[in-house]
Amino acid sequence: MRYLLIITCGLLLLGTNIFAQVNFEIKGSLCVDNQLVFIDNSSLTATAWEWVLGTDKLTTADSAVYTFDTPGKYIVSLTLTSGGKDYSYSRTIEIHENPTCDFTVDTVFWSSFTRIFTDNSTSINTITYFLWDFGDGTGVSLDTSKAEYKYNTEGEYNVKLEITDEYGCIDSLSQTVSVDDIYRVPNVFTPNGDNKNDDFIVTVNGVDKFSIEIYSRWGNLVFSREGVNQIIWDGRLPEGSKVTPGTYFYVITASDSQKTYKPKTGFVMVFYGKNSND
Repeated sequence: MRYLLIITCGLLLLGTNIFAQVNFEIKGSLCVDNQLVFIDNSSLTATAWEWVLGTDKLTTADSAVYTFDTPGKYIVSLTLTSGGKDYSYSRTIEIHENPTCDFTVDTVFWSSFTRIFTDNSTSINTITYFLWDFGDGTGVSLDTSKAEYKYNTEGEYNVKLEITDEYGCIDSLSQTVSVDDIYRVPNVFTPNGDNKNDDFIVTVNGVDKFSIEIYSRWGNLVFSREGVNQIIWDGRLPEGSKVTPGTYFYVITASDSQKTYKPKTGFVMVFYGKNSND
């Protein structure tokens, strides 16, 4: 009687009428430090199992859990006992290095509430998916390496980026991002004609328009104007004469297409110093 022995892809044909199939499946991405589950899906009814995973041998049931901590190629073997005989199957797998997630945060000129997030991750493999969570509870996610996002209110937000490469290897990073409604308002200026700090310059970042009103200590309106992004007061009254030195009270109101912001109030001191040119 002639016998034929063929081993291929987990199939073991032994003898003329004996058919044995030994195989297993792997659940999880083949990445460093990722927990993998190896599951026997052989057609044999087994009474014992031995898994060879990396440098370890595990005598468990029909499944095994293992984590590889170094990238590279590994031979994974399953030997099971059925009917008093041992049957084995081996497979070479490759464990991939994880990407390293990183991103930068930049402000947008004239936009207090908008931030630009740029992926700065490194990976030896191709990154195929980006998941941004901007931390404001809106559930917004974008599959893009660069994202521009406008917050509705100022505050601190925990922004998270998760990246996935072509082999399903994942890394993530979180950063705290501060968002402020930026008014650039000086508290003193010297309109004395020396070309140094001669003007009271107010800039507002992130709105479509804003207005400013300035009052004397007696409540008289000395200056008012509407503008976009920037308003300049040279310290003069509407008729052109200089205001007297002292402290003045301002009210700034800003708005954009979404809302009108709470007015900003404060004081500015007018100081002439030694030089004063009309």
